[in-house]
Amino acid sequence: MSEHLSQFEDNHHSQAVGREIQLLINLLEPDPALQPTWVSDEDCFFDICTLTRKEIEEKLRIYFRGELPADVSLPLWRFIAKVQEQYPSWPAFWPLYH
Repeated sequence: MSEHLSQFEDNHHSQAVGREIQLLINLLEPDPALQPTWVSDEDCFFDICTLTRKEIEEKLRIYFRGELPADVSLPLWRFIAKVQEQYPSWPAFWPLYH
């Protein structure tokens, strides 16, 4: 199997949550010219934007209303799984109103 094909096999988890990944990418890097064109299952926030850990965490805390649902060094699809454990209706019904 070619390296190119195996590369695309390494993103099946990310593809399954592609809409959610794109939402977070848009939050952290709103300029489409600076957004990644492909996200692998191993990619975390540091791989998809040039922000520092502190900047990423700050933006995510604002978006998630003060809470950081998971460690930002997790692969994106795992971060999203943690978010959906805490907020099962995310992103369809967001923000939650208390």
